[in-house]
Amino acid sequence: MAITTYEGKVENRRIKRLGAQRLPEHAPVHVVVPEITTTRPRRVGSPRLVNPEEAKMFKKRIIRKNS
Repeated sequence: MAITTYEGKVENRRIKRLGAQRLPEHAPVHVVVPEITTTRPRRVGSPRLVNPEEAKMFKKRIIRKNS
C-alpha cells in the first residue's frame, strides 16, 4: 500500500487540509497526531488592597474632550 502524507490542522473540531489536494469521497485515511504539549493558561488573580479605604483613590473619572 502506498502512503501519501498531507499536512493539515484542526479548525472547529474538523480536520482541514493545507493545500488544494482533493481526495475521493469515502477514501480510507489514517490520521496521525504528533505529540502536542499544551500548557494551561496561568491565572492572574485580582489585586487586593491592603487598606480597602484606599479604593477611592482608584475611582474612574471620565473626561470628555470637545471636538
